[in-house]
Amino acid sequence: MLDSKYDTVDRIHKNVSKVRQLLDNAMYELFTKMQSPDHWLLSLLPPCTDRCRTLRPRGHDYQLPNCSYNLHKLFCAANCLFSNF
Repeated sequence: MLDSKYDTVDRIHKNVSKVRQLLDNAMYELFTKMQSPDHWLLSLLPPCTDRCRTLRPRGHDYQLPNCSYNLHKLFCAANCLFSNF
């Protein structure tokens, strides 16, 4: 009985990991497409900034927004800016 409980938990964990990977891949693909000059969501991204060469590189050249609310952090564009793509 105990083994079946752990098997179920293990299967759930694997499925959650797969779903999370699918979401991460979809967000990466959307963020990549959003950066295209002719994409209609480009206006949702913040302005580009000059990077200092002494700082470690990021995956993009956009300014990081000031997120004061959790709802703002969940917004797709803001979430992509803070992700480790």
